[in-house]
Amino acid sequence: MRVCIIAAALLVGFTGAGAQSATDPVYARAQALVSEGQGAQGRALVDSMYRISRPASAERAEALFWRATLAATAADAERDYRAIVVDHATSARVEDALLRLAQLELARRDRDGALRHLQRLSTEFPGSRQGARTNYWTARVLFEKGDLTAACAANGEALTRVAATDIELKNQIEYQQQRCRGAANVAASTTPAPAVTAPRQEPVAPPVTPRDATPSIPLEARVEPAPAARARAYSVQVAATNTRASAQSIVNRMKGRGYQARIDGTAAPFRVRVGNYSTRDAATRALNEMKAKGIEGFVAVIDAR
Repeated sequence: MRVCIIAAALLVGFTGAGAQSATDPVYARAQALVSEGQGAQGRALVDSMYRISRPASAERAEALFWRATLAATAADAERDYRAIVVDHATSARVEDALLRLAQLELARRDRDGALRHLQRLSTEFPGSRQGARTNYWTARVLFEKGDLTAACAANGEALTRVAATDIELKNQIEYQQQRCRGAANVAASTTPAPAVTAPRQEPVAPPVTPRDATPSIPLEARVEPAPAARARAYSVQVAATNTRASAQSIVNRMKGRGYQARIDGTAAPFRVRVGNYSTRDAATRALNEMKAKGIEGFVAVIDAR
């Protein structure tokens, strides 16, 4: 019962925060019905959108997201969030789904499970629009685990990333930051100042240079040739997974849509990328064309090939 109550509070309190806006009025209406206590009617609207959406489409991922957000139980929500992560790896909703899954894990006190989702979100989506929120929840989990140093580092990162317009999240981060200031004060009051000992002065003998010797170049004055700069190129990354099999599945789907996708990396995370561009502008144009077709991703810097 405790898990359900906390999970429901998380889902209701977090709906729409940092997520994509509901572009379809059907979802806005469904959310309003659930908020007014007419959950069955609201969920029926979302189910209708799910039924008319095509498998593996952006519309199906959106329907799964709203069905999970408005679910009657935490188990139903978790099922649909996981379906987004596994079956819709190129959808922008994956970021939201990973964050919600972390919250659900934390609600049932599985801190390690929550941390795994949050770390995956940070690793696979470094430029995520959920960046500040991810750092905030990472800090919250680490505080509960008793890792004060890592928690304060994550919360400090959240402070640097939160948008000035996101007042509610900014207040939450600043409130949590008080725990770090308190810990710093305690550490300062209990740590003795190190003793200062004057360095021993060694006698310095004057240099002796043979009359016919050629003066040597001091080591610090020698100029070493600078290492050659590694050429950079750009690619569009559409996914990153923990297993090569799932990455290959995404590659196959991308190739089915006409893209020359590949797997970069020999260990997890296995990154699925498309194209090899000499400039960021060229990669950005390719990304924009993919987004117009419902494929999400970001420009990644790679070694030139």
